[in-house]
Amino acid sequence: MCNQRFVARSILILVQILLTAGCAAQTNGRSGSAAVSAQTTIKSESNGPADSDILAAFGGEYSDPALHSYVNAVAQRVAAGSGNSAASVNVTILDTPIVNAFSVVSRGIFVTRGMLAIINNEDQLAVVIAREIAGPCQQSKSETAHAESASEKKEPPALHDIKLPALDYLHPCSGHEEHEADAAAVRLTSRTGYDPRAMATLLGSIRDYEALTARIFGRKPDSLDPLGYLALHVDAITQYGRALNDAGLSGKADLKKNRDAYLAHIDGMLYGGSAATGFVDGTVYRRPDWGIRFVAPRAFRLFATRNRVYAYGSGNSLMVFDPTDEPVSGSLVDYIAKVWAPGAELRNVRKGHLHRMEAAAAQTSTTVEGRPMDVRLFVVRIDAAPAFRLYGIMPANDARYEYAFLKMMASISRLPDTNDSTRFARHMKITEARPGDTVQGLADRSDINPPRLEFFQALNDLGPGDTVFPGMRAKLIVGKAARGAKTAGGTPTASSVPPQ
Repeated sequence: MCNQRFVARSILILVQILLTAGCAAQTNGRSGSAAVSAQTTIKSESNGPADSDILAAFGGEYSDPALHSYVNAVAQRVAAGSGNSAASVNVTILDTPIVNAFSVVSRGIFVTRGMLAIINNEDQLAVVIAREIAGPCQQSKSETAHAESASEKKEPPALHDIKLPALDYLHPCSGHEEHEADAAAVRLTSRTGYDPRAMATLLGSIRDYEALTARIFGRKPDSLDPLGYLALHVDAITQYGRALNDAGLSGKADLKKNRDAYLAHIDGMLYGGSAATGFVDGTVYRRPDWGIRFVAPRAFRLFATRNRVYAYGSGNSLMVFDPTDEPVSGSLVDYIAKVWAPGAELRNVRKGHLHRMEAAAAQTSTTVEGRPMDVRLFVVRIDAAPAFRLYGIMPANDARYEYAFLKMMASISRLPDTNDSTRFARHMKITEARPGDTVQGLADRSDINPPRLEFFQALNDLGPGDTVFPGMRAKLIVGKAARGAKTAGGTPTASSVPPQ
């Protein structure tokens, strides 16, 4: 499993090498370096400017007023169970497919679209929220190498703008804090009429979903996404089971309770990528507004924000893809040496073309926690548009990672039909099973790559031997053509409106 702290440190040191003279580049009027650009401020009706950094780190807020109101109504009901009449909580839905939920002290609770897609009834949503009400870790930033890096070397003024920002808000609690939060969540949801046992089923669903994606992409069966819920809450299934046992609760929750009401509210919700952050289809990344596509190595995970795409894999390797702030004029070799990585000891500097696009590449070296690492730089220019950069940090002299970088680099190409960003979008569609319907038959109606059956079972909390019955509502993943179609259970809700 990729180590959060090591990845964060790798990003910081990688950027430190590349952008030592970022301010100098700014004074020269060259804005091709990410070091001189602030994170995009994403405005929201429910979040003030103070939360713009969190929104930017996760792709922005998901724009769906009806779904936002529903989630916050559940949150207020849970908060009322605390016995504090003044208790108030705000939940923001983040526009990312990552499966997670977290809280930031004094800044509220954040739940991702990916988490809402896995949840199967209102009780599960309530316990997720209760868990965050009960147990935010009392720290505002993760204990990454940020402070250590700053103390070891002089940090460029804008360095904090270009590390992997999501890791600032995903910091595991101690085992004791986890247990206390679990116990408090069990008490809180019990008081408000929800079944706290629903969380145990949800944790199992998340585990199964992680195992399925790991198998598809050739990872170890127990491989966890470092940005996911189970990586944030270590040993969550065992810990929460202990809290239930301590409360004298046993057996499984009835997920049919409050299921239809919950599913009605996520009908039409975006699934997977978005126009704002790009679309991932297996290992293929497409960004219509950038006019770019590339293919990540099979063993790497992709995480996209509005400004940058991260590919992280085994061996603590990391690759980052982003556009320059403005068109890069002149020699791309000069851009690398004088603007992007001034002062770095570059080697293997070369220029050429990639798919008829002008390009240049170079290498340098560094160490991370005493380990030698290679840093690879690549920039490609498309006409007069901003150039695009791919840069990676990986174990030194390891042919596997060199091959992965070169393979991803070679896959970068123009994306045709850039004006149609909706053709890659997928949405949740809630359908009602009819007589004669089967699990396989419903799964085959999803517009996703195989294995459709396993994804359908994971999203709907169905085991290998489970069946569907007439009237049962289930989640399907559909594309543009089917999204607006009337379901057997009624018309799409306001959630069908795409995020702005």
